[in-house]
Amino acid sequence: MPKLQIGFDESYILEVTTNSISIKAVTVYGARHAFETLLQLIRISSNKFVISQLPIKISDAPRFKWRGLMVDPSRNPLSPLMFKRIIDTLASVKANVLHIHLSDAQTFVFESKKYPLLHQKGMYDESFVLTQSFLRELAQYGANRGVIVYGEIDTPAHTASWNLGYPGVVANCWDYIVSTSMRYGENVLSLNPANPNTFPIIDALMKELSDTFGTDYVHVGGDEVWTSGWSKSKEYSDIQKFMKSKGLNSLTELEGYFNKYAQEQVIHNGKHPVVWEEVFKKGNDDKNTIIQVWDDIRLLQQVVNSGYKAIFSAGFYLDKQMPLCNSYDSSTCVNTHSMWVWTNRDMYDNDPVKSLSSSEKENVLGGEGCSWGESTDEQNFFDRVFQRYSAIAERLWSKESVVDKESHEVRANYLRCLDVRRDIMKGTGPLYHSFCQLPKEKKN
Repeated sequence: MPKLQIGFDESYILEVTTNSISIKAVTVYGARHAFETLLQLIRISSNKFVISQLPIKISDAPRFKWRGLMVDPSRNPLSPLMFKRIIDTLASVKANVLHIHLSDAQTFVFESKKYPLLHQKGMYDESFVLTQSFLRELAQYGANRGVIVYGEIDTPAHTASWNLGYPGVVANCWDYIVSTSMRYGENVLSLNPANPNTFPIIDALMKELSDTFGTDYVHVGGDEVWTSGWSKSKEYSDIQKFMKSKGLNSLTELEGYFNKYAQEQVIHNGKHPVVWEEVFKKGNDDKNTIIQVWDDIRLLQQVVNSGYKAIFSAGFYLDKQMPLCNSYDSSTCVNTHSMWVWTNRDMYDNDPVKSLSSSEKENVLGGEGCSWGESTDEQNFFDRVFQRYSAIAERLWSKESVVDKESHEVRANYLRCLDVRRDIMKGTGPLYHSFCQLPKEKKN
């Protein structure tokens, strides 16, 4: 099977008549999408499986090349089996990218063979460490289902867990955080550039990520860097000496140095770096880098006009009650739904590229729904994520002109029932009132 790359042909033609089913596709991935569509056409009637309104001919292809989901096992762990179920569910809704956020301030999930204390000391329980052998297996599992799997090690912020294994690699501004009662202060701790282990660890991790997943993309983070954390740290005098040695005149330039360094390591390993939007906002000069717009949806146009490829996640945060409510514009909080059942419609309506020109749209690869893991684990992950993710999946697949919220909700409820029957979406509640006929359990 050829290596999966963004932009592979996923088109198909499905024809169903009263006596035949025909599937035509250029690739096995297109054929797989056709089978998923065929399954969704089947209904249960009088205990029989039927397809109505024949003959049917569907000629279909995705609107966006990149249709993904980011999951965060670094806040609350997820077992290896969960990741395979996630891939199965993504394939059922024709999504094609799984982005795994492998480290954060709380834990370090990724197995590093070069610096093993990162995961040995930085994880709640070693049974939840995602080993390189498992991640290689998972990448192949995804490829067999048309899903590209890639990893993220966030730098230079969101790195407090690194310090558990290698003390000193994170700048220590805990005294300031505690004295000011800073909320979620551990998230703002950033790497210490003056520590001799810091950059060798970054080198090793970018190489290990590149080799482990085997895909073309490595996410290096770059979000939410609180530069004052360096100036408030106990190591600030050493950090100033480091800055002087590199010709850096401000903490913002130090942040840019970290961002550029991580990207260069990824490019050196023959991969494309992916970063959060802050890297673009702070100044970035490498057009090989893909920018993930997550907060300010208005930034998307600036990114693509600057010559970057972009993926958008703004409005697609699955951990949010009101996904389109943004801090930069209070009016966005007025015109959105507050009831959980209706926020699905907000995601369905969220089309960040509709105001872009044709040439600007060329640089938008697609989007990702994001599920940050502060309040999700194995017990509620599928209910929190996949109850609404089908709206994102359809927005990323269907043509811009295809907008039918009511139809989507009916089909999403049926798809959820179908996937529960297939033991894929087990644990996902209905989007709204419906009846899901499940197979009767066999009595012993």
